Amino acid sequence: MGVNIGGVKHWDSVRRWAPFVLAVVTLMLFAWNVVEFYFLGDDCYISFRYARHFAEGNGLRWNLGERPVEGYTNFLWVLLMAAGMVGKISPEYLANILGIASGVAVLGFTLWFSASHHSWRDPFIWAAPLLLASSRSFGAWCTGGLETQFFAMLVFGGYVVFCWERTRKVPLPWLSAVIFALACLTRPEGATFAAIAFGAHALEVVLKRRSAKGLLVWTAILVAISGSHLCWRKYYYGLWLPNTFHAKVNGLWVEQGLSYFNLFNTDYWFFCYAWLMAVPLFLQRRFEHALLFIAVSVHLAFLLYVGGDRFEFRFLVHVFPLMYWLLTCGMRRLDRSWKGASWVALAIVLGITLWGRQEPEARIRDQVASLHQIKAHAAGRKEQGQLLRNLVLSGDLPQDLRISVRGAGALPYFSRLHTLDYLGLSDARVAAGDITERTVIGHEKHARPGYLARKHVAMFDTNRAIVFKAKDNPKKEVQQARSEVKKLHKEALQAREAKRQKVEAKNHLQAKCLFFDPYYLVFATALPEDEFGKVFGGAKPCEFN
Repeated sequence: MGVNIGGVKHWDSVRRWAPFVLAVVTLMLFAWNVVEFYFLGDDCYISFRYARHFAEGNGLRWNLGERPVEGYTNFLWVLLMAAGMVGKISPEYLANILGIASGVAVLGFTLWFSASHHSWRDPFIWAAPLLLASSRSFGAWCTGGLETQFFAMLVFGGYVVFCWERTRKVPLPWLSAVIFALACLTRPEGATFAAIAFGAHALEVVLKRRSAKGLLVWTAILVAISGSHLCWRKYYYGLWLPNTFHAKVNGLWVEQGLSYFNLFNTDYWFFCYAWLMAVPLFLQRRFEHALLFIAVSVHLAFLLYVGGDRFEFRFLVHVFPLMYWLLTCGMRRLDRSWKGASWVALAIVLGITLWGRQEPEARIRDQVASLHQIKAHAAGRKEQGQLLRNLVLSGDLPQDLRISVRGAGALPYFSRLHTLDYLGLSDARVAAGDITERTVIGHEKHARPGYLARKHVAMFDTNRAIVFKAKDNPKKEVQQARSEVKKLHKEALQAREAKRQKVEAKNHLQAKCLFFDPYYLVFATALPEDEFGKVFGGAKPCEFN
């Protein structure tokens, strides 16, 4: 009897200390991943450029003096960055501070949601936060400079509060409607998650479980906030959807979507335990399980349709909290068959997730950029933009110089030059173009040489870089630029022939190399020779020109 009493006391002690230990481990893993994979991506500087123009009183536009084009997909995030700039806070710091804070909030939401279904004394409520914190993808995308984790927080927070309002039988639910509206303002996909919540609410009204008045209040709040933004977008930009949608979403691409999911499975072996998400749906049949499962399924179906994303698992992070909360609910059900099975399952999945912290060596996998590639690319573009800005400030390049670049993020932001986005994110004409073949998701449309000429583009980064150090031999870069120019002219000719349009023999682009001590500038220009001479009259041509 004494042994048994001692065993009970020992188990009580373990249960008493387990939540504290799990909390410490969760926070340590989260901090470890955030610090280890902290980065800023090139795309965040698109938002920063819009935010800077807005903060300076020039409106939400890409190029000053041109008709505004919505080249961002994160309206609320841009406003937050602009507010920070007004307060003299650098967006490079503010973005990641908000992202990390959002990650902490997600961990808090998952913990609270689990505790609301069980008990704060139950140590297993830490399972979902622990798995999230152990994921390199979750920690990494708390940074990156984008709205990724902020959006994930709003989506999951919206569902958590929505379920809380239902459980508490709040007569006039409004808080979840506000949160979903903020999600809609943050990303267009927020409307999909809000629509799923609306459908669930409406179904319960039909089944007489909730009041029609409550649904009307909820819907009115959501529509008033998100609808106002939609109408403003149509008025200001002339479109119902962001220009980025037209530039990036080019129809069904299941093959690339499957490759995207397969990469996630390669890193996290997710297919081996994904079935756990469906266990509570069929065995417990609770409202919140069905709601979150449907939300995850719809989002994954959308990713499958469009082909995933260019960046490593960014769009999957949007539903990470939903997925991992459902996973841990499924683990709990295993205890019905074998006591302690939930902890065994948690240990296995945790081990796999920690193993997935190892970044792949490849920079690009199936057209999906790895985290270290995103970080390195952004750093290089930032350096390019700063070098160009210095040349402008020194008087070597004119203030009104027009450039065009592939990946219009950090380079345009730091150079502050008038920029035509070659991929069309901030150019309605390019975004409205056709694609001839599927290549890289989000990078399939581009400006033709003739359009660059009509836009008086003086510099186009044929080599994905413009400025090279003088100690380097630019001969290779010049040859690469000439080859790229020839390729672009050929593609333009083929595109016009395919449309049976009148073919122009004129070649609009010419490769150029200029020397500005201590740098070489290698690029293609769409300017005629006389205009080129006026713009770069004081520049010394390279000996390879």
